[in-house]
Amino acid sequence: MKREINNVLKKHREYEEAHDKAEIKIKEVCDFDARLTFSASDGHLILNEITTSVAPLWCLNGKTKTNKLTEEEHYKFCV
Repeated sequence: MKREINNVLKKHREYEEAHDKAEIKIKEVCDFDARLTFSASDGHLILNEITTSVAPLWCLNGKTKTNKLTEEEHYKFCV
């Protein structure tokens, strides 16, 4: 059992590191205070920290540092 527990802890650390890296990239392509969050029912979502609204990750399709996701665009995708 110890091996399984250690494996879970290792995988969780790897997930947290990947999450943090993705969140940095997300903040670069959003024109508002954005976070990467997770919902058991909806999966990973983009959270607007000010309004607390969430939208699916695919709302970032086509977005770049110069063509950022605006708050209004994010709102259109909100769940």
